[in-house]
Amino acid sequence: MSTTNYRDYIYTAADMATLHVEYDRYLKASPGIKFGLPCIDRCVIPARGGNLIAFAARPGHGKTSMMARWARDTAYDIVERGMAHQECVVYITLEQPAEELEGFFSANRNYTASDYAWGRANSKHVDAAALERIKLPLWIMGHSLTKKQRLPPLTPEVMYQAIRQIGEDYDGREVILALIDYIQIVPMSGVFRSRKERVDEALIELKQLAISMGLPFGFGAQASREVDKLRVKIPRPEHCQDTSKIEQTVDKGYGLWMPWLTEKPDYEFKQTSRDGKETRVPNSPDLLIIGMWKQRMEQGRFTWTTRFTPQELKLAEMELEQQAPLDF
Repeated sequence: MSTTNYRDYIYTAADMATLHVEYDRYLKASPGIKFGLPCIDRCVIPARGGNLIAFAARPGHGKTSMMARWARDTAYDIVERGMAHQECVVYITLEQPAEELEGFFSANRNYTASDYAWGRANSKHVDAAALERIKLPLWIMGHSLTKKQRLPPLTPEVMYQAIRQIGEDYDGREVILALIDYIQIVPMSGVFRSRKERVDEALIELKQLAISMGLPFGFGAQASREVDKLRVKIPRPEHCQDTSKIEQTVDKGYGLWMPWLTEKPDYEFKQTSRDGKETRVPNSPDLLIIGMWKQRMEQGRFTWTTRFTPQELKLAEMELEQQAPLDF
């Protein structure tokens, strides 16, 4: 027999009047989670509980490293606010073992993520970095090479229970941001007729998870080879593999493109602003074009020209950046 109280789904006009006032107070008291780059933060509503945020890209164009940068910067912000013992960020890895992913978060001016992957980092430096790492409230959820445990798949339900466990086992610590490496490999319980049906269901489950837990969820989305045929190779929602629901489901959607991987060295990225001014940016290994194709409750068509070093998780804006929408 079901124990669900269906009244919990119903909100009267009086309920909503009270909730609306309470939510307004919450918005004023909570700044939300910013992207962490001024040119983007001027245009994008901060991420808050219930938001689902997509980062779409072709392989190697910065999905994982961009989310790792956002996770690390948000954790640094927690420390600066003096909340390191009350809040944390969780990065859920389905594609990499936890130890390998840690190379991203430990990258700095001395050693890049590539150096850690090669095993080139000096052991004394690794030991010192580990002591500093303890202070950063950035936690990883996933599987470990060292522990060698056979655990159940990280379905959305398992993620939900594990995040709840953090609050129960660690003195009520609150997860304020969760990130998942990419949507196409989120395991789902049940039987599905196709991969597309499974991925669509994963999106719906993650959106419900974001709402029910009151936290923003970000995820990577693998873009198809169709992007390679575009003149401006910024993925749009229709290019995300194995899903047709991503545009309807997410609250914010970004496409990432590193022209150095697809264009000739003498390529120039061209963009025209609303006032007709043309911007030309020379190609380089650290050139990253970020396109926004959706933002719920606000204008959602922007492009930003940035400098990104994935090995060090460094993202910087360019003075040549234009905020005008681009036909991508």
